[in-house]
Amino acid sequence: MADKVEYHKMKDEALLGYVEKYDLDKDDYTTEKGTLNRKKLCNILKMIDIQAGKIAETMVVTDNEVKEHNPTEKLAKGLSGIMCEITFYNGDENDLPYVQMALNGIALVVPRENKCWIPKEFVDGVLQNAIATKMKMDVDRDGKIRYIPKNVPRVPYHVHDIKHIDQVRKEWDAKNKK
Repeated sequence: MADKVEYHKMKDEALLGYVEKYDLDKDDYTTEKGTLNRKKLCNILKMIDIQAGKIAETMVVTDNEVKEHNPTEKLAKGLSGIMCEITFYNGDENDLPYVQMALNGIALVVPRENKCWIPKEFVDGVLQNAIATKMKMDVDRDGKIRYIPKNVPRVPYHVHDIKHIDQVRKEWDAKNKK
């Protein structure tokens, strides 16, 4: 895996170099007034990195610091230590290639279509409550069409495994031992 770039720490000139490198449209990184929107540009560049495979594991954002998270690191006090191996799927063609979620001051950026370990509290406290309402078409016996609201998960996902962080740490260390 290539080195991860911390775009939020770069100067404007360096960020604009990526605009030229990726031939981004001006609307992708400017405000309505035409000034540089750093947050928007950084998010686009992170999305490009995810699609290019530079980011394959969960990213953790705390106190404006972004770091790649491997499952052997504890995120913060107050978490149980129970981890879920999870894969997020695309719900439709407009979904970003990653899922962002936050709980108690910790934000995660998790790529879709990859197995990643995240704390169980994010599954229980965030994902289970992320519900969207979609209109389902129903045709009655008389041929009349009506639309019925249906609650669906906002983020489709699958939990593959649940383990304590100590067990995940042992397996991670054994797998990555050189």
